[in-house]
This record gives sequence, structure tokens and C-alpha cells, in this order.
Amino acid sequence: MEEALRRIGLLDNEIKIYLTLLKMGSALASELAEKTDFHRVYVYDVLKSLTNKGLVTYVIKNNKKYFDVISPNKILDLLKEKEDEIKKQEQEIQKILPQLLLLHKPRKNRPIVEVYEGKEGMKTIFNDILRTKKEWLTIGGTGHVPKVLPYFIPGWHLKRKKAKIKARAIFYDTKNGRKRGKEFLNIGLAEVKHMPKEYVLPATIYLWENKTAIVLISEEKPYGILIESKEITKSFKAYFELVWRMSY
Repeated sequence: MEEALRRIGLLDNEIKIYLTLLKMGSALASELAEKTDFHRVYVYDVLKSLTNKGLVTYVIKNNKKYFDVISPNKILDLLKEKEDEIKKQEQEIQKILPQLLLLHKPRKNRPIVEVYEGKEGMKTIFNDILRTKKEWLTIGGTGHVPKVLPYFIPGWHLKRKKAKIKARAIFYDTKNGRKRGKEFLNIGLAEVKHMPKEYVLPATIYLWENKTAIVLISEEKPYGILIESKEITKSFKAYFELVWRMSY
């Protein structure tokens, strides 16, 4: 019942007062306030709204305003009014639609942004690198990925080598970063440099083809934001080359 009333545009507090008044028959605002635990002033505001919607009426007896609901059949009338209003709006939109379409100038090469959560989301990002078979660049590697995907990453690197995908990675100059850098070199088809740990960023950046992935590696819940944009990736690749030259 309440859901049906919401669909015709009533708010939750309007529904509560309407149904309470429906059960009580006729009541003062103070009586409704006592029944609903709402402040009397607030009850007056809601009753005014319901009156404007044609669902509540009132009479004055002995200088007191008694409220009552109009027949629930009024709800059907409200629905009919809404249907008529929607039809009018549709007709108006149809009239101006050609003009709106002429004014609309869609942006070309609009970036596509996707969010991937959890370990499966991370796998999706890594598998896309394999699919494109383009050079893979990493900025700000922490060395924590194997801890998050311990069974997936070794096999993934074997597939990377088989697909002859070269990798250049800039790891932080930390214990984990140094360790992971050596592992990268041992895997092959990889160049590694290190950047000072003072420049540690909260996320790692992966670059390949026309895609940029900003990845937060967390054992609890890793997630990444994947941006497909030639222009954005070109800018990040220029940034990568700058950091690459400054790293050791």
C-alpha cells in the first residue's frame, strides 16, 4: 500500500499521516501529532500539502479545524492527472526534439571510464594488457601485487613473455620494490628502474595501448579505475618517460 502511494508522488511522512487519518476518520492536528509522534507544526505542514494534492479536506467546528481524508477514489483521479500531464510533456518534448538534436554536439573521443573492484577486477585489467599485446608501463610499483594475486600473477607473466609483451617498470626504492624489481628482471622482457620512496603515491599507474589504469593495491579490497582515452594515456606516457629519465 505504501509503495503504491509513493508511486503517485507522496512522501513517506505524507503517507504515514494520510493512512493514520484514514483510520481515525476525522481528527485534529494535535491528535495526529500524538498518533504519529510528529511535531504539531510539522503535521500542519504535511496536512497542507495533502490538502493541496486533493487528498485531505477539513471543517471547522467550535473554532477547531478537523481534518478528514477525501474518498480513496481520489487516488485514481490523481493517477489519471499524472498520466495526462506525462502525455502533455511527451508531446512538448516531441515538438522541440529536432531543435535539441541540432544543438547537441557530441564530444568526439570521449574517454571511457570503468571501475573494477576486488581481485577479479584486477585480473580483468591484467588480462586486457595481454589482449592488446602492447608495451606495458608501470609507474609507482610497490611490489605488493603478487601478495594480492599469488596464483594468478606468475602464470600471467608467463603468458606475457609468450605474447612477447615488453615491460618497463618504475618501482619505489623500498625493500618490496627492490625485491619485485629483481623478480621482474628474472622473468625477462623487462626493464626496471627505481624512484625515491619519498615520492610514494597512493596508487600505481599502468599504461598500455590507449589505456590508463589507476590501481590501488590492497589485500582486503583492491580496485582500479580504467580510462580508455588516447589523449589521456599519451599524457601519462609522457609523464612516465620523464620519471623514467629521472629514476635510477
